[in-house]
Amino acid sequence: MSPRWKKPNTGRSLSRAHVAALVTTHWGWWRQHRRAGLVPPHSDESAYALHCLLDSPADKAHPRVMETHAPPPPVPMAYPPPQLTSGLAVASLICGILGFLTVGLTGLPAVILGHLGLSKIKQSGGTLGGGGMAIAGLVTGYVSMILIGLGVLAGVMLPVVLQARTKAVHVKCLTQMKQLDAALKDFEIQYGTYPGDVAATRDVRFATLTGAKCLKQLEVAGMVEDLDTLLVADDRQGQWLYFPDVHATGTRAAAPILISPPIKDKIAVLRVDGGVDFKPLSTRSEIIGSSTSPPVCIPVPKRKH
Repeated sequence: MSPRWKKPNTGRSLSRAHVAALVTTHWGWWRQHRRAGLVPPHSDESAYALHCLLDSPADKAHPRVMETHAPPPPVPMAYPPPQLTSGLAVASLICGILGFLTVGLTGLPAVILGHLGLSKIKQSGGTLGGGGMAIAGLVTGYVSMILIGLGVLAGVMLPVVLQARTKAVHVKCLTQMKQLDAALKDFEIQYGTYPGDVAATRDVRFATLTGAKCLKQLEVAGMVEDLDTLLVADDRQGQWLYFPDVHATGTRAAAPILISPPIKDKIAVLRVDGGVDFKPLSTRSEIIGSSTSPPVCIPVPKRKH
């Protein structure tokens, strides 16, 4: 059985919203039970009570108008404006990449454009993009400039280094020649001739030191401690040319005694008078032809480690 609806005794009239809620609730309950065949016996009285409530003097003073509150209009989303790519940043990156192909010629423009692009991007307030490209242009620009600087420095220093190295080789060769000249002079004073086949017949210690080994007689005789150290020619290839039949006395002063292996395009020539000349390699055949006896070829010994 449905409970009888009674108007609440609150001592004041109900608000329209409260009345509407009560009507909706009770009326829906009544219709639901009526469809199911469960209409309570006092349903008419309930409906009448609702009718009386809606037609009460308080309600007549305030017409039943359903108050609706429309939802507030949706707030439109604020989308940021599309971001543009800085042309300076793009140009900086292109110049930086071309710097490796142009040997660093576009490196400086890449650096300038990169700094200008970054400045513009910071001042744009987010409307300009391309900061990564600007940084990449700066990096490639600086790297290409460093590479071209190193290349120029190497181009300037390489001839100087090569010249200093050649001069050092000349000095070493000159020192070797002077030491050999002093040893040859001492040997001639003691044995009356330079080391060679003639000296091998005068001392049994020199019997096996003939031909290409004839200069070893200097070491056996005690004129030098280690002959190989005087004949080592660094990275030079070739052989020494020794003229054993030349004598310090009775021979013209310019006659050659010893010719060094080639030093690039030059050779060192030790004369009878003790002088050393550096002459072009092309003149070696002429120098050999000016001698009264053929030279002995002495191979350059290997460097001792």
